[in-house]
Amino acid sequence: MALYAGQAERPVSPPAQKSVDKALKIDAIEALIPLAEAGDSKAMTSLGFAYGKGLGVTRNPDEALRWLRAAANKGPTANGGATVAMYNLGQACRLGDGMAKDVQEALRWYGEAAMYGEPHAMFNLGVMAEDGEGRPKSDEDAFFWYGEAADKGLVDAMVNLGTMMAAGRGFSNIPASMQSAAKAQAPIAAARWYRAAADKGSPDGMFNLAVLYEHGLGVKKDPVQARRWYDAARKARAASSNP
Repeated sequence: MALYAGQAERPVSPPAQKSVDKALKIDAIEALIPLAEAGDSKAMTSLGFAYGKGLGVTRNPDEALRWLRAAANKGPTANGGATVAMYNLGQACRLGDGMAKDVQEALRWYGEAAMYGEPHAMFNLGVMAEDGEGRPKSDEDAFFWYGEAADKGLVDAMVNLGTMMAAGRGFSNIPASMQSAAKAQAPIAAARWYRAAADKGSPDGMFNLAVLYEHGLGVKKDPVQARRWYDAARKARAASSNP
């Protein structure tokens, strides 16, 4: 029985920055600069992202980090710019983008962003806990962070949480008297998370749901449903490889 976990690395920025990626032009940069210099954290973050990717300006990692740090250090604001900056700083530190790779600093910035509700940061904390990246391995911490990110609608977190549940991992913090009952219910919860991910278009969620239907784990064994979800996963993967 093969189950897939969600994407382990998130080199892409959160949705707020993806829209910047598509739309940022030279005139937009010129409009951002005075706002950033006036202390608008969202403008600072967008400007940092632009310098980091070379969007509308010559790529300049030093300027990117300067603006991202300035935004992050302002702390959370109503427009959310600082939180996205914290996440992007975590990415830069983890991937060594424009700076020396520093996993401990990445954990710190992800932790700051997660504290203020950034789901991609929560997901990365889960991955790093599960893999023991920059810290001791901990299924319990991974389970917690995947759960937090999944509750905020992050599809990869739903898949990873479902996979941990299906494998009976991450339950050692539960009192011993309750562990057997929790593990018995885990496949049912795993199926719910896979279905939630599948409904959002995740090929991994679809495939894993098919596996559960094929083997009757957490759902009633149903070859028709298994075939349906295997086919859906195959089509979704084909579509994602040919956008």
